[in-house]
Amino acid sequence: MMRVFFLLLLVCAFQFLFSQAKLIIPDAKITPTYIRYISITGNEKTEEYVIRRELTFKQGDTVKIATLNYNKNRIYSLALFNKVEIFLQPIGDDSVDVRISVSERWYIYPFPVLQAIEGDFKKLNYGFSIMHSNFRGRNEKLITSFTFGYNPFISFYYYNPLINEHPELFLESQLTYSKIRNHSTLALASGNNFVEIHYAALMNVGRRFDVFRRLTFGGEFNQVQVSTYQPRRTISLSGKDSYVTLRMNYSYDSRDLIQYAGYGMLFRSSIAKAGFEKDGVNFSRISFDYRRYFPIAVDSNFTATLAARVFTTATRGKNVPSYEFLYFGYQEKIRGHNHKKIEGDNLIGAAMEFRLPLFSPRIYQLAFVPVKQFSVFRFGMYLALFGNVGAMQFQPMTLGNYIFVKGYGAGIHFLLPYDFLLRSEIAFNEARQSEIILELGTAF
Repeated sequence: MMRVFFLLLLVCAFQFLFSQAKLIIPDAKITPTYIRYISITGNEKTEEYVIRRELTFKQGDTVKIATLNYNKNRIYSLALFNKVEIFLQPIGDDSVDVRISVSERWYIYPFPVLQAIEGDFKKLNYGFSIMHSNFRGRNEKLITSFTFGYNPFISFYYYNPLINEHPELFLESQLTYSKIRNHSTLALASGNNFVEIHYAALMNVGRRFDVFRRLTFGGEFNQVQVSTYQPRRTISLSGKDSYVTLRMNYSYDSRDLIQYAGYGMLFRSSIAKAGFEKDGVNFSRISFDYRRYFPIAVDSNFTATLAARVFTTATRGKNVPSYEFLYFGYQEKIRGHNHKKIEGDNLIGAAMEFRLPLFSPRIYQLAFVPVKQFSVFRFGMYLALFGNVGAMQFQPMTLGNYIFVKGYGAGIHFLLPYDFLLRSEIAFNEARQSEIILELGTAF
């Protein structure tokens, strides 16, 4: 009963926050303000519709400076262009033509993979990935990855953002093989450490309702085998589990720059059912993730950001193998306990971050570089102050049984070319013990 009450309360809270969130960018209108025509230049390989479908304004609308800046960042969020500019050409007394100019990136490139598992350089993954980030000029993604070392894996990934125009449908698929050393302390209680071999095939089909809203339905086949069987390492007594997971996701995303948002919100919810056999893997899981980014104008050329996040995942079902546990210390982290492994079936968390630009993102031109896709790049640097808290527990879910861990700190965030974000931070936990964090990618 407590589970049902908690989930209903959570859904109501998120629904309230979501229903109140509208895309409102206050600013003075430009005079003249009516858009007569929108043109796009510089897209030599990229189809024009890829850019147009991200715009929140159209012909006949009035223009605001902040709206133009917002849309510029949305085009950057496509991760296809090194430089985006928007120009206004006055036409008559009350209208303008809008010209969007882009500078394309290099779209096919290999890059090395080097990962310290659990922050331990004795547990290295090393390998290679090859990515085509704009296949056929349609923003389709093709990625092949393979690694050796501590947890070797092979992955083939394909994403098509528009397989059908009316309605707008998209497709995602992935095949993976991985060999993972167990990281569940609970699973270790019955013996020495062991290895899990995972095979997975995923297929998602979704609909984009407008610029912000998406609904996805998907399925995934999983087969997991452990090197040494013990109870709960797999549900099957044979040491091998095979099961299907069905999932539905809904998202509303109005962030300006996905890679490092300064304005907007993200709301994501997911419902999943894993396994359908009574004596096999069989559980359900529901999750919510709400993020909000508030711009704080210091002056006309200087804007800071207050970012906030609340998230939770709840599990129901007794047949949950250890490889399906939730964790802090891997994808989800509590800075201050960055690599501390905390496992369970249910988690909740919250975070806040204040970002102050030291160098607002700027475009730099390197005239001596002969390849134009690498001669233009965007760079920025931010000071960040943050605090976060999280809690984990096993079933049954009881609010009073959550044990919370907390952390806070500061750091410098570097916005690098080709959408790389480097975070260099120092974090402290409740006991004021410190840790240094050097990671790629935003915390949220």
